[in-house]
Amino acid sequence: MTAIDMRSPGYSRRTVLHRLGAIGVGFATGGLLAACGSAVSTSTSAAVVSSTAATPVVTSTTAQLQTSTSLAGSTSSTPAVSNTATTVASAAPTSQAAAAPGKAQIELFYQNWDDLTQYKDSYGAWYNWAFDAFQQQHPEAKVQYVLTPFGSIVEKIIAGVAGGTPVDGSTMSILHGRDLYDKQALNALDSYIAKVEELSPNNFFDVANMYRSSQGKYYALSVYADVSMIGMNSRMLSDVGLDPKAQDVKTWDDLLRYSDRLTKEDGGKITQLGFPYNLPGLEEFATWAYANGGEVQDADVTKALFNSPQVADMLHYRATQYQRFGVNRSTDLKGDLFKIQKQAMEHTSTALQVAVNGGTYVPKGFEYWFIPTPKGPSGSGPGMAAWVNMVGAPTGVKHLDLSFDLLQSIAGPAGLSKMFQYAKIYPALKSFYQTDVFAQAVKQDPVLGIPPTLFAQGKTYPFFRRYNDVNKVLGPLISDAVAGKRDVQQSLADGAQQVNAILQK
Repeated sequence: MTAIDMRSPGYSRRTVLHRLGAIGVGFATGGLLAACGSAVSTSTSAAVVSSTAATPVVTSTTAQLQTSTSLAGSTSSTPAVSNTATTVASAAPTSQAAAAPGKAQIELFYQNWDDLTQYKDSYGAWYNWAFDAFQQQHPEAKVQYVLTPFGSIVEKIIAGVAGGTPVDGSTMSILHGRDLYDKQALNALDSYIAKVEELSPNNFFDVANMYRSSQGKYYALSVYADVSMIGMNSRMLSDVGLDPKAQDVKTWDDLLRYSDRLTKEDGGKITQLGFPYNLPGLEEFATWAYANGGEVQDADVTKALFNSPQVADMLHYRATQYQRFGVNRSTDLKGDLFKIQKQAMEHTSTALQVAVNGGTYVPKGFEYWFIPTPKGPSGSGPGMAAWVNMVGAPTGVKHLDLSFDLLQSIAGPAGLSKMFQYAKIYPALKSFYQTDVFAQAVKQDPVLGIPPTLFAQGKTYPFFRRYNDVNKVLGPLISDAVAGKRDVQQSLADGAQQVNAILQK
């Protein structure tokens, strides 16, 4: 890979899943951890690191730390943030971009859940490049980075808007954006986007626009994309005579054939798995529904559509395979089985890619590959859910022009290219995949070329509007149906009724 990436030690798989927004929470073993649903580190000793961008830019000086104590409704000009879970780090410009003598600088507060000191060579380098680029454009302004736990992003934005002290910009997951806009807590950015041809919605993957728009209005800029896939241990496949890239896995029957070949037993107990057929979280549930020609929600996420024959057939199939592969396992077959190479395939996303490249999750030289979830009997092609996080400006910011320029420094074409170079995560901007930067990266690491081929095919993440409320009621119903504890059809009917009630609030 070129430039700085995430191969450095210290990237545990749990951390990676937090980082990327792999938000499908499993209800049993094997489910993805909720990066967009769990807090990351909230260390109050954070400092903005110096920029390591390859091009000559102004670097931040040593950060001056302060912890904000202002609350909603405070008369302070500092944005409303928690004094126990949020760190504010100041990135002051150097003299090259300094404001005119005697003139007070404008402070912009940017909120995110990433502790940049933990990712100084990847996310930290990208954000500092963006902040430096912004400050060169606007020497009259400086950026304060506000570290906020993931689960507090919505709360802090709403409190800031209500109190008249919103942050000037924020990173948001797909679980934040629509709900915030519905609450009138985000600015529509259409007039600004219209002035920048490169930011036209037509230049982004369609699924990205689904998450950042409502009723024809765009309230955010798209940043990084991810997609559900099946990851595999190529060596384990080769060892039993299978294609190490599983290029012949096109249907559910093909995947089952691979699982049968890869599964090992001892004394009537499973000691090694192929694909595990675990109890699925909502993301895997949706992915498999899509693969069988089903839907889970309408375009505006106002109605549940999963109570259908295609989805019922899928759950019956998963229930059958769960009884074969999920319940008769050896007692020592537990934990992260893919990591310890007792499981050859898993439902995952690009989070696996970052974990592998981190250098500590699996041994050096580990060979792996990705394929989409193969089609079911009623499907016309593979199934996948794609999601794209975003950046936006809350309602009531005092300098919306500056806020948008800051967002553009992060999520414009140049910023997205730097994001990929430093962190090896994927822009939602289609034209990026025609650049030499991407071509050279794929030449060095061919696995990088797989996810972008799937972004255009991916359907929306399940219930990204009202996700937490939906997950509480639908998750257990799906889990019990696959485990054989509830009737499949009744679970879908009850789930649709309860989910529709939530979506109509």
